[in-house]
Amino acid sequence: MTKTTLLRNGFCQYSLPNFNVGSLQDIELLLKQVEPELGLDTYIPSGQNARGIVRYTVKDANTYLINPEDRQGGQYYVYGLSQQLNPDAGGKQRWFKAITHCTDGTLICNHPVITALTEFLIQHSISAPSYHVEHQFIGYYPTPYADCLVTPNTLHFDGLSHQTITSILTLARENVSGGEFVIADGVAVNTPIDNVSTQDLRLFTELPVGSGVIMDECQRGTSRPLCHSAMATRMENAQQNTVSKRIILVSEVTPIWH
Repeated sequence: MTKTTLLRNGFCQYSLPNFNVGSLQDIELLLKQVEPELGLDTYIPSGQNARGIVRYTVKDANTYLINPEDRQGGQYYVYGLSQQLNPDAGGKQRWFKAITHCTDGTLICNHPVITALTEFLIQHSISAPSYHVEHQFIGYYPTPYADCLVTPNTLHFDGLSHQTITSILTLARENVSGGEFVIADGVAVNTPIDNVSTQDLRLFTELPVGSGVIMDECQRGTSRPLCHSAMATRMENAQQNTVSKRIILVSEVTPIWH
């Protein structure tokens, strides 16, 4: 199978076939072309929560697709294979997913988190198939986030550099005892309680003991030094006491299907 080629100049290009994705219709057309060869199972939800979301389970771990699901809503996914059962496919296939977001309808491939996660998955999902990346939605502020201003060669992360994110992924890969890492984009556990939704609290309190919460772009109402100190402490704890092989990317974004 042929890997998807990721171009870091603001758009994505498929190497099978040579295909620039610009709309949901484009991805549907692409699916028709590559499904027989890639063995894709598509899942298109129905009802008011659908909002044009298309998700895939990919049988070949070498194949990765980037899908702009809703150009108005601005959610963009990377999908592929993992060890987690996909209930949407009847539990027969497995998947991972990573996400970036932008509200202007532009597909951004050079987002540092997506770059790091995608590179990690492409390079190591075969040699380390027990790892997967999943995404958890939280959303309580309606305004667009700094990520929506991503431009080529620009990083919009106060606490985490691209190198740091890559190091986190490397640590998770090499740690034989496991390691659960939550990269939280715009979320701080020590944010004042009135700024934290019950979803946030449940997300963080249900994490296994010893998991690492990596916080980035600390929320208003929280001092950045305090937030980054907590981030460093949790990172250290994660290295010393890890519990599983799971990486979770958490994005604070207004959900378009909630």
